[in-house]
Amino acid sequence: MANILTINDFDGQFEMPSNSYTDAQIEMYIADVQEEQLTDLLGYDLYNEFMTALDATPDVKWTNLRDGDTYQDGEYLRKFKGIKEMLKYFTYFEYMRSLRIEARETGFRLPDGTNSDEAGNLGTVRLKRMYNKGIAIYQDAYFYIKEENKGTEIFELFRYKHKYKTSLA
Repeated sequence: MANILTINDFDGQFEMPSNSYTDAQIEMYIADVQEEQLTDLLGYDLYNEFMTALDATPDVKWTNLRDGDTYQDGEYLRKFKGIKEMLKYFTYFEYMRSLRIEARETGFRLPDGTNSDEAGNLGTVRLKRMYNKGIAIYQDAYFYIKEENKGTEIFELFRYKHKYKTSLA
């Protein structure tokens, strides 16, 4: 199964430093986060159906889920940003969190030989904001899938494990 995201999708606010990682290692990291987040949201069966459909010539329902769409929620028209956008936020969060930032009594530190420079809380605030934006799209994905697929086989396959997946304070 192909990745929804590639390393080329991470530019601008999503730019990730490669440090000592190769592009292939970063692509593998992206794939791991993608699988974890999508199986969490969709359940394993629907995840496999979604990814298999994207490898072929996908129906519009799958491309809309990946790329975003609008949907009717009662009397309101809502915009769903898509799974791809959600994955950018979660992947960026997970990747940047996994970099070598050390927690010390005096705060977070960036390793720099024998000395280290204080990272401050700016990085932490940015990571929280990125994660919280991912959560908002994750929760919207649930409502999009529910509203667009009522009474269909997809709706029956849909297993939303963490309806109340929460944001970071």
